[in-house]
Amino acid sequence: MIFIPGQKLIIFIKTILMDLSGIRNPTLVLNRDIAVANINRMRSKCNVTGVRFRPHFKTHQSHLVGSWFRDQGVTEITVSSSLMAAYFIDSGWDDITIAFPYNPREHDYLEYLSRRARIALTIPGVTSAAILAENGRSDFDVMVKIDTGYGRSGLQWNDVDGARKIVDILATNSCLKFRGLLTHAGNTYGVSNRDDVISIYNESILRMNYLKEEAQLEGVIISSGDTPSATVISDPGMVDELRPGNFVFYDLMQYLSGICSFEDIAVAMACPVVDTQPSRGIMVIHGGAVHLSKDYVIIDNNRVFGMAVKISPDGWAPFNSPCYLTSLSQEHGIISMPARLIAEFRPGDLVGVIPVHSCLTADLAGGYILTDGTEADHMKERKYNQKQF
Repeated sequence: MIFIPGQKLIIFIKTILMDLSGIRNPTLVLNRDIAVANINRMRSKCNVTGVRFRPHFKTHQSHLVGSWFRDQGVTEITVSSSLMAAYFIDSGWDDITIAFPYNPREHDYLEYLSRRARIALTIPGVTSAAILAENGRSDFDVMVKIDTGYGRSGLQWNDVDGARKIVDILATNSCLKFRGLLTHAGNTYGVSNRDDVISIYNESILRMNYLKEEAQLEGVIISSGDTPSATVISDPGMVDELRPGNFVFYDLMQYLSGICSFEDIAVAMACPVVDTQPSRGIMVIHGGAVHLSKDYVIIDNNRVFGMAVKISPDGWAPFNSPCYLTSLSQEHGIISMPARLIAEFRPGDLVGVIPVHSCLTADLAGGYILTDGTEADHMKERKYNQKQF
């Protein structure tokens, strides 16, 4: 959740024509040119500063989108599950960090994956390290998850004894290689300006380096991953690896926070209009929580689940008055907008919605239509499961 007191809308019109005639249900439209530009900008920053770029693929979950990264020289990636690792191994990715706490219940499957690619597991604490050391039979790299202030999971940043214990435990199993410390400063998503993001990032990196030094962890890397800080920092500082993911698409939350421009947003959900009620100032769309998620931002003390935009064969652009998705149920969405704008629509027309959180929206959509009319794959189409191995 984020509070934004106001924002300036920037008119944005794309020149690539797309065919909207075949869209019958909520459909996530992806602009390749924007996504590729986002990738190039982040890749260039890492190249210039000498930081390893290991992008998180949980946002797009697509072989096609993944190939856009490969085209720019990316060879190492991050995923959020073992099944996602399997999906991307199938398209040739062979150096993968699973940035989610190690789950002993899927250990056999992880062993299977380690025979197909270089896999780094994420350990959140001493107990998990002991379980992995006891059961590990295949080669794994190991990253230790550090909580630098987000408060979700991981070893506390000042737990020097805990860090040393983990290193000693991992050393008892020759299959395990301690690679480094990993953090996700997710609290950067909860602030509303770039200065606060930079402050959180700097504190996080200082805390990671403190632990590395005090625990005498020689020869290991420090890895950080969140889109707000990776976008706004000019110099990553004392960090070896960046793992942003959302930046490939960005979204309404990042735009309203000043992290990205409107022109950087690469996805919009095309939704059919099903009812117009100008007298009430609302328009009902087929586009609900099952399509967009229930993530929201707060604007003028109201929950907002997305921003309505004009969508046409030219692309998408904001209305000349801000129009927001203010209510969601399972399949329905309600857009609040002036009557004069509602008058431009009738049932069967399409309106675009910029999602609050593109990662969840893309996951729910399970596929994309590109602005050139072609389709892009998504992991969900393959219905991966661990019974396959």
